[in-house]
Amino acid sequence: MTYSTDKPFTSLDAQLKMLKNRGMKIDNTDYARQVLLNNNYYSVINGYKDPFLRKDGAGEALKPEMFIHKTTFSDVYTLYGFDRDLRNIVLNYLLIFESRLKSIISYEFAQKFPDPYSYLNIVNYSNDIGDLSNVLKNLKNLSLKLNRGRNERYGKPSIIHYVQQHTHVPLWVLVNTLTFGEIQYLYDSLDQNLKEKVARDFSEYYKLHWKSSEKIDTGELKSLIIVANLFRNVCAHDERFYNYSLRTKIPKSLFSKYYVNNPMFDDLEKPVDLFALISLLALVLTRKQFKAMTYSINSLIEKSNYKLKSIGIGKVLDLMGFPEIQWREKIQVKSD
Repeated sequence: MTYSTDKPFTSLDAQLKMLKNRGMKIDNTDYARQVLLNNNYYSVINGYKDPFLRKDGAGEALKPEMFIHKTTFSDVYTLYGFDRDLRNIVLNYLLIFESRLKSIISYEFAQKFPDPYSYLNIVNYSNDIGDLSNVLKNLKNLSLKLNRGRNERYGKPSIIHYVQQHTHVPLWVLVNTLTFGEIQYLYDSLDQNLKEKVARDFSEYYKLHWKSSEKIDTGELKSLIIVANLFRNVCAHDERFYNYSLRTKIPKSLFSKYYVNNPMFDDLEKPVDLFALISLLALVLTRKQFKAMTYSINSLIEKSNYKLKSIGIGKVLDLMGFPEIQWREKIQVKSD
């Protein structure tokens, strides 16, 4: 059987020739060839070419595609590297939130339901009909993780240890095998009393580290989990990150009370972009962690600004949803 395709194999030299024909300057052909060999054309060029393409009056890329004046291969690869480093910075702090969320939920649940394997009992979850789908998905997730984890050949050492040495596997052990999405199902499955306890724990942490009297409620925490999970998925799959925004809507107006004058609230219909994510992470990080995160991002922005010759960092910041000037000041959190 033979197959036809409109995307046949293209050699590295042919790829570089095509880029030159579209107006890209390539100063070091050997270097560019190595970049494409080790990262592939699709990831580097197709993933990050858009800000460098010439556009028509409607803002659409010209057909056939052409690069703006003075675009270099290094420009596109710089944006690719910037996005990779940015993704790694933010992922580190998303993981901090994820770890805290797992710890708090498992603690509060186990305190209320201390019996062995109580987390597999449907009566220990919300009886609201609107939560039933989440409850069933959560029970399925926990059961699968438990069964897979205790497999003596392929399972998780921590789970195998508790199976062999103790009477049961506690939730605070099992929870570490869950993805962020599975943790979201677990939170959504809790009864209202437990949701309020989890939100209270986050509130106390926020008040302590930000010297604030504002209270994070269950609805706000749910929105924070949704946002963090969706951005976390982008990180996990190494997808383009800097200009990612959510299709899912959250009530951003709920969060304006936490900030001094954040431009995230200038347009409440605007999707949650990277600037909004960075802003919201302040509510689940310590002041020190938040400062370290924004400092690292700002350092990366400044470093990349010197390397982007054809478009400048301002265009990239706009695609990220960031104010071009003094963005760290505009993300300021209120304190009492």
